[in-house]
Amino acid sequence: MRKAIVIGGSSGIGAGIAELCAIRGHRVITMQRRPGEGDYVELDLRWDQHRILAAVRKAIDQLEGIDWLVIAGGAGAYTMPRVRFGQVEEMIQTNYIGPRYVFDAAVTELRRKPELPSSRVLYISSTIVRNPTKALEDYAASKAAGETFFRAVGKRFAKWGIRSNVLATGWIETPMTAQIDEEIKDKILRMVPLHRWGQVVEVADAAYSILGGPDFWTADVINFSGGL
Repeated sequence: MRKAIVIGGSSGIGAGIAELCAIRGHRVITMQRRPGEGDYVELDLRWDQHRILAAVRKAIDQLEGIDWLVIAGGAGAYTMPRVRFGQVEEMIQTNYIGPRYVFDAAVTELRRKPELPSSRVLYISSTIVRNPTKALEDYAASKAAGETFFRAVGKRFAKWGIRSNVLATGWIETPMTAQIDEEIKDKILRMVPLHRWGQVVEVADAAYSILGGPDFWTADVINFSGGL
């Protein structure tokens, strides 16, 4: 049984990952702005460093440790040219700066068991990083920053038994994508070789495979895009 913290576990991909981990018998705490099912601790990735550190330490204390850290929370994709500078700051804060502070808070605990290949970190990103879509340039840039950081720590902390990877998803059917105009949804389906949306349960399966996967797996980006 692993002890897992899932950031952004109240809905969408984060909720799917948290649910699957619980079904597989692991202890899970979700962290998000609004209450979720099961055990959760309030967290807003827009908070300052000290509040984020305190929230993560509270979750770790409740779990009495941590083996897996999943960062699935983040800002929605505000689109250009209507995006305001405050929204750009929000995307950078929630997709990179906040997750970085979360890792800072967890890394000391993750390093306590270097003899076990069980300390895993997984950052949920987007295939838009490598294939920027028109009007989503700022979102792609903020996710790219998160990807770079979590790949880098996968290299730096490998000697302490910490494996950090990135799961880059394509177009997944979530509450966030449900708000997209139908015309745009049709265009998306035409772009995806499989001609359908990915499902949260499929992403959760992929994420769980990485978390419980080979010890040799670190500092990698795994695409999950339906062929994009």
